[in-house]
Amino acid sequence: MEENKLTKQENDTLAIFGKGKTIYQVAGNDVALSFDIVRNYLTKGSGQVSDQDIVQFISICKFNQLNPFLNEAFLVKFGQQPAQMIVSKEAFLNELTQVNSTKVSRLVSYLSEIIKL
Repeated sequence: MEENKLTKQENDTLAIFGKGKTIYQVAGNDVALSFDIVRNYLTKGSGQVSDQDIVQFISICKFNQLNPFLNEAFLVKFGQQPAQMIVSKEAFLNELTQVNSTKVSRLVSYLSEIIKL
């Protein structure tokens, strides 16, 4: 009998939607997120987050290499309002430190021009 082998992307998708643990790398360190971890330890506010909110949060954190344990991303829900994902300024600053100085100076110049308008 031939064993059915799944690709890494298929395994990741099954882990997220199957409520398993998703593990990804951020700055050389493993970050492990599951529905229970997000719901019990990483959600802020008084509202009850849905499974869809958690899937989206895990997917966005993984895709953008954000570590919610270092307060780089938050999942916030109040009452019946839609859940919101907030990315901290530290995450943006970390990203800027990884970009070379020429790109940063161009970005600063561009933002300065926008602010003047």
